[in-house]
Amino acid sequence: MTGRGIRTIGRWLGVCAVVALLAAGAPAAIPEAERQALIDLYLATGGDTWTHNDNWRLPGDPGQFNLPGTENTWYGVTTDDENTTVRELIFNWNGLSGQLPESLGDLTQLATLSLTLNSFSGSIPETLGNLSNLKTLNLRNNLLSGSIPESLGDLSALEILCLSHNQLSGAIPESLGNLSHLKELDLQWNRLINGSIPESLGNLVSLEVLSLGLNQLSGSIPATLGNLSRLQVLSLYGNKLSGEIPPELSILAELRMLTLRNNQLSGPIPSSLGDLSRLETLELSSNSFSGSIPDSLRNLTNLRNLALGSWTMDGTLPAFLGDLSQLTSLNISKTSISGSIPPELGRLTLLKTLDLHWSALSGDIPAELGGLTALTSLNLSMNQFTGPLPETFGDLASLTSLDLSENQLNGPIPASWAGLTALRYLSLYRNQLSGPLPVWLGELSELRSLNLWVNEFTGPIPESLSNLSQLMTLQLHGNLLSGSIPASLGSLSALRTLNLGWNALDGAIPESLGSLAELDYLNLSYCSLSGPIPESLGNLSHLRELYLYENHLSGSVPPSFSNLSELQKLSLAGNQLGGHLPEYLGDLASLEYLNLGNNLFHGTIPETWGALPALQGLYLEGNQLGGPIPEYLGSMTSLTFLDLSKNQFSGTIPAALGDLSQLQGLYLAWNELSGTIPAALGDLTCLSALDLEGNRLSGAIPDFFDAMPMLGSIDLSMNQFSGEIPPSIGSLDNLYWLMIDSNHLTGTIPSTLTDMATLLYMSFRDNQLSGSVPPTLMNMPRLDVLRLDYNALHGDTPELEEFLDRLGYPWPEYGYKYRSYQTLPPTALVVAELQPGAVRLTWTPDPPIGENYSGAGGYEVWHREKPGAVWRLRGVIPDKAVTTWTGSVIPGQTNAFRLRTFTPPQYWRVNRVASEFTPQRSVSPPGGGQTVNVYVQEDRTGGIYIDSPSQVAPSAPITVRIDPAAFAAAGTGPHILWITLPPYVTLSQTLATGNPDSAAPLPLAGERVTDLAVVEYRFGDDGRPEPVEGSQLTGIGPHAVQLLRYVAGENAILVRIVESTSGWFPQHGGTFLGFTIGLATGSWPTTGASNWGPGGMGAQASSLVCVDLRQAGFDAGDAFRVTLYATQQPGAQLLPLIFAGGGYALFTVAEVLTGAIPVTTALGTPIEDFDTGDVDGDGVDDLVAVTPGERRVYWSQGSRTGGFFGIDWAELQEIPVRVDVADVDGDARPDVLTADEAGTLHVYLWASLFGPDKAGAGRAVPDRAVRLAGLVTDARVCDVTGDGCSDYVFCDAGGDRLQVLAGPVFSGGNSYFTEQEPVALAAGDFNGDTWPDLAVANAASNSVSVLWNDGGGHFTAKVLAGVGNRPVDLDAGDIDRDGLEDLVVVLAADKAVGILRAVSGNAFDTAGQQKIFFQRTPSAVLADNFDGAAGADALVGFADSARLALCTSDDAGVLQHSFSIDTLGDVVVDSVGRTTTLAADQVLSVAGGTTLGGIASREGVAVVASRGVNLVHFPRSAALSFSVVNLGAADTLANLELYADSGGTLLATATDVIPAGAQYARYLSGVLGQAAEEPGRWVRAFLTEPDTHGIWLVNDAALTYLDGTRMPEARDAQGRLLFPVVHTGGDRTTTLVLINPLRLPTRLNFTVYGPAGAVKATRSAVLDGRGRLELDVANHFAGMAAGDSIEVESERGIFGLELFGDAGAVACLEAMTSEADGGVLYAPHVAIGDLGVPYASILTLVNMSDAPLNVDLSLYTDQGQPVAGSPVTRSLSAHGKFEADVAALFDMHAAFTGYLAADPGDAIGLAGCITFGEAGAGGRFLSSMPLAPRRHNRFLMGHIANGRIGNVDYFTGLAVLHPDSENAARIQITAFDSQGLFLDSRQLVLQPYHESECPECVLRRVFLLDGFMPDLTAIFGGYLLVENQSSSAGVLVFELFGDYGLNVLSAVPAVPVEE
Repeated sequence: MTGRGIRTIGRWLGVCAVVALLAAGAPAAIPEAERQALIDLYLATGGDTWTHNDNWRLPGDPGQFNLPGTENTWYGVTTDDENTTVRELIFNWNGLSGQLPESLGDLTQLATLSLTLNSFSGSIPETLGNLSNLKTLNLRNNLLSGSIPESLGDLSALEILCLSHNQLSGAIPESLGNLSHLKELDLQWNRLINGSIPESLGNLVSLEVLSLGLNQLSGSIPATLGNLSRLQVLSLYGNKLSGEIPPELSILAELRMLTLRNNQLSGPIPSSLGDLSRLETLELSSNSFSGSIPDSLRNLTNLRNLALGSWTMDGTLPAFLGDLSQLTSLNISKTSISGSIPPELGRLTLLKTLDLHWSALSGDIPAELGGLTALTSLNLSMNQFTGPLPETFGDLASLTSLDLSENQLNGPIPASWAGLTALRYLSLYRNQLSGPLPVWLGELSELRSLNLWVNEFTGPIPESLSNLSQLMTLQLHGNLLSGSIPASLGSLSALRTLNLGWNALDGAIPESLGSLAELDYLNLSYCSLSGPIPESLGNLSHLRELYLYENHLSGSVPPSFSNLSELQKLSLAGNQLGGHLPEYLGDLASLEYLNLGNNLFHGTIPETWGALPALQGLYLEGNQLGGPIPEYLGSMTSLTFLDLSKNQFSGTIPAALGDLSQLQGLYLAWNELSGTIPAALGDLTCLSALDLEGNRLSGAIPDFFDAMPMLGSIDLSMNQFSGEIPPSIGSLDNLYWLMIDSNHLTGTIPSTLTDMATLLYMSFRDNQLSGSVPPTLMNMPRLDVLRLDYNALHGDTPELEEFLDRLGYPWPEYGYKYRSYQTLPPTALVVAELQPGAVRLTWTPDPPIGENYSGAGGYEVWHREKPGAVWRLRGVIPDKAVTTWTGSVIPGQTNAFRLRTFTPPQYWRVNRVASEFTPQRSVSPPGGGQTVNVYVQEDRTGGIYIDSPSQVAPSAPITVRIDPAAFAAAGTGPHILWITLPPYVTLSQTLATGNPDSAAPLPLAGERVTDLAVVEYRFGDDGRPEPVEGSQLTGIGPHAVQLLRYVAGENAILVRIVESTSGWFPQHGGTFLGFTIGLATGSWPTTGASNWGPGGMGAQASSLVCVDLRQAGFDAGDAFRVTLYATQQPGAQLLPLIFAGGGYALFTVAEVLTGAIPVTTALGTPIEDFDTGDVDGDGVDDLVAVTPGERRVYWSQGSRTGGFFGIDWAELQEIPVRVDVADVDGDARPDVLTADEAGTLHVYLWASLFGPDKAGAGRAVPDRAVRLAGLVTDARVCDVTGDGCSDYVFCDAGGDRLQVLAGPVFSGGNSYFTEQEPVALAAGDFNGDTWPDLAVANAASNSVSVLWNDGGGHFTAKVLAGVGNRPVDLDAGDIDRDGLEDLVVVLAADKAVGILRAVSGNAFDTAGQQKIFFQRTPSAVLADNFDGAAGADALVGFADSARLALCTSDDAGVLQHSFSIDTLGDVVVDSVGRTTTLAADQVLSVAGGTTLGGIASREGVAVVASRGVNLVHFPRSAALSFSVVNLGAADTLANLELYADSGGTLLATATDVIPAGAQYARYLSGVLGQAAEEPGRWVRAFLTEPDTHGIWLVNDAALTYLDGTRMPEARDAQGRLLFPVVHTGGDRTTTLVLINPLRLPTRLNFTVYGPAGAVKATRSAVLDGRGRLELDVANHFAGMAAGDSIEVESERGIFGLELFGDAGAVACLEAMTSEADGGVLYAPHVAIGDLGVPYASILTLVNMSDAPLNVDLSLYTDQGQPVAGSPVTRSLSAHGKFEADVAALFDMHAAFTGYLAADPGDAIGLAGCITFGEAGAGGRFLSSMPLAPRRHNRFLMGHIANGRIGNVDYFTGLAVLHPDSENAARIQITAFDSQGLFLDSRQLVLQPYHESECPECVLRRVFLLDGFMPDLTAIFGGYLLVENQSSSAGVLVFELFGDYGLNVLSAVPAVPVEE
């Protein structure tokens, strides 16, 4: 068989043919060497197993090869015509394996060697280089390894070399460049070929195809490839090539395909690629290119495939893409490209694939895309598209895949899409689509995947979906779907994934789901499904993952689950499943994850579970499991996480757990475990988290942590561990959380802890640690929180000060004190005994006040009871101006005192610096005196809390009888009655602050006293004095007796008498006059009459005593004794003693208690329930309350200044447990409704309790009593029936019902079943129909029942399940300001509150529930707008704490824990880390479940540590917004003060906290109230953190103008200011604003200079201290012109700015300073001509010096290229001014943006600004910025405003200028939200322009933020940090705010901030 001299033999030849050949004579034979090479190939590659091996073996003798001379019959072998040599070997896809034999090199005449698609391994033989006649070498798709032989370069005849799809490694041989005839070189898909592309490949001038993709090639693309003039395919994708695309590639005129995707190429895409006119495929995606799509690509008219995605492409999609008419595939995905889709893309009628996903595209999706009728795949996902889904997409009949997911699309799915019958994949998830799911979805019969999750679809799941017989994936989770799950879904036989979770679905799980035989994933979590789990789910034999958590499922786990043999993950957590844990789950051998947490399971863990071989995660937390933890858990050796927390496990921790060698997380917290930690746990070398908190574990903590290197978290708190902290903890290199609080640890902090470089949180609080805080803790670079309080630690080094300053650690004020440096002891200490048991100390400061006296700090008073006794700290006086101290001593002992001075720390430094002690002084003898009667009930007893810093002492009232002679001399000088407490007892609150050294009869300025009522007393039947009702005393002034001084930290209470008592006589026989000090007597006084004084009821304020007993050393049986004596005022002159003796025992200590004080004890009388209403008709709400076990109702009057005073009550016939106040009879006066413990409602009309005809001393009788059908656990009185009458609504926990009783008679009504244990009730309008709906917290069911009001008092109930654990209270308020009231739910068992947001359609967003967690157990909540900003806030009370948590809402409707409020003292702001008294703050105190702690008014001033601060100023208070950012490491307290312009009058204050890293953005009127909107006022702000900076913006309410600048700080005050701009004439005005920040007045001298520097006018004025001056230039400086400037000189530093413009456009400009540095100044922004709107830029320069100067002015493009005519030189005389339009100055006629430089040479004194705006009269915006030098590298951009408000879209832009023509700058821009949380960080490169090397480079970039950071499209609030990270110093930055219509536009200079 012949042909062209070559005969191919590859098939079976018949016997006849063989015979014929033999008859003709034996043919010539191939050489033996070649025959042997073929045999070697056969044997080496498994020839007997080849797919085809015809004729290789002899017939009948398979052990021998065919006869010589017949090799030409062998399969795959071709010889020449004469059969003398082998010419071809072709064994493609023939099952060859093994290695290629070296002898193949003997086939020297071989022209073709093709062995593709086999399984060769090993290397390519070097001998192949001998095949000099070889033209084709094809070894692709094998398993060849090793390098490419260099010898292949010797194959000079080679035309095709294909080695692709192997495992070759090493470099491409340079020798391949010798193959001059090579047409195709294919080395792709080896992945191991590395090194660079040889330059020599450029020699392959015949090459048409070069494929090197999918390797590890690096380096740049050789420019020599441009020599390959015949090249048609260049494929280099999937390597590590870098550098830019060589321009030489653009000369490859024959190129059809260029594939460079998936490399590391950079730089811009060369525009020269547009010259490749024959190009059909261009793939450049997944590189590091920059810039935009070159316009030249429009020339590629033959292009069919274009892929440009996956690099930081900027700009927009070019419209010319629509002209590339041959395109069939367009992929521009994963870019930063922004803007909208050009509608021109709709012209690409051949397009089949369009992929634009994961970019920053926005706007509506063009309807024109509906014209792409050939389209089969469309992916626009992960962009920012808005608007509806396009109707026109219904015309895309060929579409099989549509993905629009992760956008902001809204509205329904269009009905036109019903025509997409070819659709197989539809993904619309993560949008805002709404409406019902279309029924026609069930008609898309080809659909395989339907993904509609996380939208807002409502209504039921359509039954029609069951028609989708080919559907494999159905994901509808995260919507608002309701109703039940259609049973018909069970017919979807092909379904593999079903996820319906996070919806409002209810009802039972359909049994039919058990028919989904192919299902491997089922998720129905976070719905409201109820009932049992269907047995049929056990039929899902292929199920791998099953999630049913957070529903209301009940019953047990079905036994059929034992059939789920392939199940890997099972979560049934958060339901109501019960019974024992099922043993049959132990049969699920494939199970890897099992979560049954937060159910009702009890009993023990089944032993069968120990055999689960694959189980990695076992979560059983939050059940009722008990008994010991089973030993057999140690056999579950695959476990990585074990969580048994929050159960009832007891006994010890099994040592067998140490066998779990793979365990990473062990959580056994909150059980009842005891004993020690087993040493075997030290074998858990993979453990990363260990949580044993809240058990009873004891003994020493094992020192085995050095064997546990992976530990990242340790929590051993709330146990009974003793001993020392194990040093081995310091070996844990991965530890970030270490918490061992509340144990009994002793010793010091190990120095080994300093090695933990990763530790973020370390807390050893509440132990018994001692010694110094190791300074080596400073070696822990990431430590963020350190809590060491409640120990005996101290620290001593300055370095440690700075470390803890950075850490911001809040050391408790009652713990050990830190002292700073310069402190001297006082002198002249004198101790005088005033009377037995009472002493007074006096001394002199050193240095004296006024001589280097710091004023900060105070004194420590130390006392020794007798010689040899221990010196003890008696008191701390926090004021160096105080030079006296009064206290008590032990009578009859030789008492001694000594003092030392301290100065408070700076920045919370921990070094202790105090003075030496004064010499001790003993007590001098007292004087004598006479007595009067004092009445005290001395038989009282009570317990005390020895650990509490503040408690109400359980003592009695002290009644002082005043006979006429007692204080007869008080008329000539005030007398003071001293009530001294026992030694070491101090007061813990402040009620009065009068000065005992001041003789003034009434308080001095700044003092605060309280008048005490003088009343008439008689003795009662029990011998105790009682006030006489109705007595009206005359002749006694209203201030006769005053509570003068009652100060926290002091040891005595001072009462002052300022009138002579000589004329004080009682009106009735058997009575006496006196007054009472109520020392913490609970509900004292016993009748309302005792609180009557000269001013009527309530004239006497409460004087309850709160004390600190921690240092007193009381034991059970000790008496709490007080001593009374009197002195004149001032001084310590002794009066005759009013009474003598050792004092009076107010109570006897019955027991000494430890631990936290119960809130009800701490706050006095417990209150069972309360409500408010205006019972006295004064327009202020009063407090009405009932107390446990008492037949009384109490009320206290509300004050217009805040707080409540006085107390009165009425005796009742019943014991009330609930009280409500409402008008039930329609007389507009509040009535009282009580419910008693027997279930009866009592109605008391107003007149019965408060009217003139009230019952008097007898018991009040209810006007109506109604027997209730249950016991009241909570109630509300409101009109729910709409008839105008108040109705009574209550919860009945016993009957699990809600009862509604219609008013006014409260009979009849309706009953509604709730879930188990309804304990709390709230009313609110949850759906916006104006009718009050109801919500009930069901504690036992972990749910909330919502009852929707139909308007007639009838309700439809719905259960919100799974809201959290143990809801015990709730309240309603509109948190997100959408007009629907939301719910705040107290979740006691979670230690959290949950926020349920109401949404449209009578629903709540349970899936989006927000939770805020606390360390203590919350028990009560009030929802109201407490801070006056955003929506409703939540005030949370706690059952186990006297503190409140105030959670405030932000503009997005998110709550955050902002404040912690201490109801026992002044307001404590925890986040600042120290006690702070807020000015005039009204604190509502709620604590302890249904217990009201009381309502108190706290007054005072801001008290902060003496530390670095910041002081900022606002030029006006009206129409001004601001943003302050706290860049410090600690939270800052912001105290804002509103001042009047004149007199420095302080009008209002407000105090708030700015957390570390957070932004505080407000309108001043929103913080300081409407008073700030008045004219003639300004504001300053005192900030306790120095690293706080900000900006302010001036604007009117309609936002017709907007401009701003940085906020001037205290250090910016100057004595000389320049105002360079003067706008006058027509509607234009210029206003100067000057502020004097000091208290002293200052004289101002104004000078007006003309353009040439001549003085035109002068003027003087005086600016008050803390005053402001606002001047209209035209009115105050006659004859002012635009060429003039104004300078102001001041005696003291002042601030200034000017506002200029007209009514529609106002610019603000910070006044220039007098010390302008030399050097170049820059105007960072110049805009000229038509840039969408016409722009004009005005340059203003002023010479502030006394000498003339010349300035060179240069205008630059963004690339840094000077414009023609630069520089322009101008001369300025001394104080002269130059002002010009920049366009005219540089003769510019075209539109232009750039920057300007002003170079004065060596001269100093140049200042100026650039002002730009819309050109022409009536321009809509105007903005001005000062010229600035290149001085700073780090800037704060203080606000972000992107998105829509109302109908206006706003943007934030920024500009960065690096005016350096030699060096590049890398600018890092980082975005944070308003809470300081990281949002995004990106880098900007600014580098010099070079026409050839860097044509796209710029020195200035101006861009919109949402284009640079696409995720920041809709954000109002937050800030940016801009940092120059290059060595080239100095950049300029400014921020742009405006709307897209350019009605307003403001350029605000960024604030320079230090590192």
